[in-house]
Amino acid sequence: MIVTEEEAKSIVCRNSGSTGDRLCLATGCMNWRWSPFLERNYDGSITVDQPQKGYCGLAGEPKVFS
Repeated sequence: MIVTEEEAKSIVCRNSGSTGDRLCLATGCMNWRWSPFLERNYDGSITVDQPQKGYCGLAGEPKVFS
């Protein structure tokens, strides 16, 4: 799931170790990965902007459907 940093902070991290479930740390976690924003231009080329959203790298790269 690709989410904003604020959205991520409201998601429970299921892999937080033996101390129990905790909320996602988003960019404070070494597993956070930014997902670049891709925009297809009229000529078919792709523009990559600065990432605005990301995902938990521990969960693997999310599949994006277009």
